[in-house]
Order: sequence, then structure tokens, then C-alpha cells
Amino acid sequence: MKLKQALVLLTATIGVTTFGQAQSFLTNGLVGYFPFNGNAQDESGRGNDGIILGAQLATDRFGIPNRCYQFDRTQQDGITATGRGLPVGKAPRSVSLWFKVSATETNDARLIGYGPVPGQGPGSDFNLYIAPYREATRNQSLVIDFTYNWNIASPTQSLRGAWHHLVATVDGQSLGLFIDGLSIPVVHGDSSPTNDYFTGNSDQLGSLRFGYFYGAGDFDYFNGYLDDIRIYSRILSAPEVKALYDYEVAPFSEGLVAYYPFNGNANDESGFGNNGLVAGNAHLDVDRFGSPNRAFDFQGGSDSISVSNLSVSTATGAKTTVSFWMNWDGRFYSATDRGCVAFSFSASYHLLFQGAGPGRFGFGTGLGDVWGVNYDSSYSNRWIHVVGIFSNGSTRDNVLFVNGVKVASTMTLGGQASQGSWTDSVSKTATISGWSVNPVTYRFFGGLDDVRIYNRALSDSEVYQLYTAESGPQVALIKAVKPSFVNLIPFNNYQLQVSTDMIGWTNYGSPFTATNSTMVYPEYWDVDNWGQLFFRLLAAP
Repeated sequence: MKLKQALVLLTATIGVTTFGQAQSFLTNGLVGYFPFNGNAQDESGRGNDGIILGAQLATDRFGIPNRCYQFDRTQQDGITATGRGLPVGKAPRSVSLWFKVSATETNDARLIGYGPVPGQGPGSDFNLYIAPYREATRNQSLVIDFTYNWNIASPTQSLRGAWHHLVATVDGQSLGLFIDGLSIPVVHGDSSPTNDYFTGNSDQLGSLRFGYFYGAGDFDYFNGYLDDIRIYSRILSAPEVKALYDYEVAPFSEGLVAYYPFNGNANDESGFGNNGLVAGNAHLDVDRFGSPNRAFDFQGGSDSISVSNLSVSTATGAKTTVSFWMNWDGRFYSATDRGCVAFSFSASYHLLFQGAGPGRFGFGTGLGDVWGVNYDSSYSNRWIHVVGIFSNGSTRDNVLFVNGVKVASTMTLGGQASQGSWTDSVSKTATISGWSVNPVTYRFFGGLDDVRIYNRALSDSEVYQLYTAESGPQVALIKAVKPSFVNLIPFNNYQLQVSTDMIGWTNYGSPFTATNSTMVYPEYWDVDNWGQLFFRLLAAP
């Protein structure tokens, strides 16, 4: 960059472009997560697993069986747990859930609540519920309640007979309610929002409740369905609420036959119950967001996780998609055994690093072939997102994505080149880290997380959306300049000018009086083209 000197020497401080990864808004501050994927377990890692009190697994809003809970008021159904680690006092919190209330419901119905058991009077509990006729002028209401200190909102659309997304936010100064991603006004009821805060102990069993208020025989039992309950120890912003709604209204569930988020275990959270079998010294480790016990680490040997009974098609031409995050540490088993398999179906269809010849990453067929790309240092010692679409009977039809972008694959020929065929197919068994034919020399070295298996091909846009949803926000520092001046004469006036071609000059800001011989200008300029921004400083009257 050229800088012209006029009376004084002008220098520029340059900002360097860098990238970093922040924790996903989906998990940042998450202290309770109940997806109800075949059970009432808390998938946040806090261990507040639910105990079923009559509620029944049911078909969710996507038509998938055993993926939500149905509550029957007449049977006094509920789910209970401890509320260990949930926000108390005036600590900020957000609660997100999906509900479907009976079309004929006319009673107050508790969706979620937590606080001491029994209650300790007004203000002791946090509750979120539906009140169909809370006020004479309203035929339906949503209520944030602190045991008789209620704050109310009335959506314009009907809440009965359909699935809706609900978010409530509370801190020491304000309350917020959102229905289907949109904010709705809150009317304060019995007291002001700054006085309505739960302050009790929430560690005992029964202090966290879904679908009812207190114990058996009490009131406000829910008549409907609940799903995907999240509790955060922070306030979700309006854009985050909208993004969460958009994410959960269609959360990449179509065709999902196995999902291993590794949130403290190797369980399948797809609802199909194909839990992984951990072998060797594979162990829980920190994930890409720095959260402990939320990913698995593999160090070769017999470290692996095996799964079976996958609902994938083995028919010729059928497609299967595998998505996962990996942090390969760059190692192989030995100098002569240079294959590192992140994921494999059966004996001969996998995704691997192949070190022989030019380093390759992509689909392997078991005989030295790799349909994929040459890898470089950007593939190791950092978390990257990988999606592979397997095509039964035609390896060359496989598609590879890295960090949401489709890569142009080529074939490195190996043992099958002489046979002239690449006709492998997926199987109903799979191995995370390794290859079943050679159980030691092809194990993975590094971290793996969020493994998803679909019985269909994801589209390019779906892959990119999945990558952005699971990667969290990216932080970038833009290119910038910040001028500084030397050799100024104190108490003299100066005018800063800028130009894009060093021909036409424009005054920038007002003239200023120097108070010292040096000065750093208190502003940065974004610069896309380093050769097209120039500064000079002139004496001013």
C-alpha cells in the first residue's frame, strides 16, 4: 500500500484477517435438553433424566413414532426430574419447547415448571403454561408464572389442535414470549416483572415438572403433546429464537436412521435405538466447542464404536448419507500401514485417509482405491465437517462434501483397477473408527463427533445448512487500516484527506488541533483493495 507524505509522516496499522469458531447458539448455555427420542433423558449432559408418570411416547410433528410424549389430563400424566443446575433467583433463563394442546382444552395447563416441592408461596416457582380463559376478554393466553405472580401474553393465532414452538425468556429486568419464532407482547399481571422471581432450591426429585403443577391430585394437568424441551442459562436473542425455530421446524430429520451426538455416551438419538458399542480405549473427550464429554477420542489400537441394524437400503442404486465431524491428528498406524478409516460400512465401503502415494481422503473400496481428493494440512489437527453420499453399485457416483462444500472427486486406482469395477454397497452394520476386515491397522487417530446416517441423499443445500447449524457462528477480523501521525507541531491545525487514486482528494472529518507530536487517528477503514486507499495530512488554517 502506498502512503503519500504531506508535511507529516503518515503510517497505517493493518488488521489481519483471521477466523475462529464460537460455540453454537444451540448449545451455548444449554443446561437442560429433552428431545424425547424414545425416552425422557436429559441430553444436555447435566443428568436431570426424567421419570415417567403415565405420559406415553407418541408420534411427533414430523410423523416419526416414539419421538414425543402425550399427556392425558384425565390420567394425571406427567414427567418429573430434578432441576439440578437450572437458573434460580434473578438469573437469566430461556425455555424453548414444542407443544400441541387438545383442540377442546378449556382448563389451565402447565407445560413446564420447576421449583421447590411443595411450593413456598408466591414467587417461589417458575412456570410456563396455557390459560385458555385467564381473562374475560381473552379466549387463550400464554403465561409466565412465578406461583400466582403471573405475566400474560395472548397470541393472535389459535393455539389449539396444532404444533407450536414456544420460547420464554426471563432476566432481572424483563420477560419475553415468542410463538413460532415471533415475539408477542407481555402484559404484567399480579405484580411487576422485577418482583417475580423463583428463589427456591431445585435439586430435589420432582422439582422439574413437565405437564403438571405439583403432586398427584393437584391441578393444571396438561392435555396434549410436548417435545424438544430446551432450558438455557441465558437470554436467547430474538434472532436466535427465530433461528432455533427455523432449525427445529425441520431439523434434518427426514430419512435419519441413526444419530450419535456423543453427549456423554454412544447412544443413538434418532429414535431407532441402535446404540453404539464402544470398544478398546475409545473415550469421551471435549468437542469442537470445548465442552467436556461431548465427543469421542480414538487412538488407534482397538478403539472403535460399532453399530448394527441400520435401516439403510442395500439395493443397487440406493443412496446413503453419512455426516460427521472429525479432528484427525495426522497419524497412521505405522509407516507401512498408512490407512486411517473414520467410518466404514461392512468390509469394503468407507471414508478414509490414504497415505500411500499422494495423500488422499475420500471413499475407499478395500483394495487401495480412493474416490476423493488430495488432502493437505487443513485436514488435520482441526475440526472439519465431512458428508459422504454413498451410492450402491457405483463408487464413482459417490459425493464428498467438506465443511459444507462439494469437492471435485477423482479416482486413485488400486486393486480394483484391474477388475474394472467399483460396485460396493453399504451394509446394515457400520464401524466408527476402523475397518472390520483389519481391526487394528486402519483405526482412526483423533476425535469424532455428531455422526448422522440417512437412508437418502441429502441435497447440496441441506448439507450446507447442516454444516452451518452444527458449526456455530464464525468470527472474522476484516482487513483494515488505522492511520497514525508523527512529527506534528503541537497546537497547529491539520486536515486529514483520503483518495482512491492519489489524484482526487477529499477532506475526511473536521480539522483537528495537534496536542502532541504524535497521534493515532481514532478510526479504522475497511479496505478490500490494498492499492486503492491513500491518506495525506495537510496543514489547516
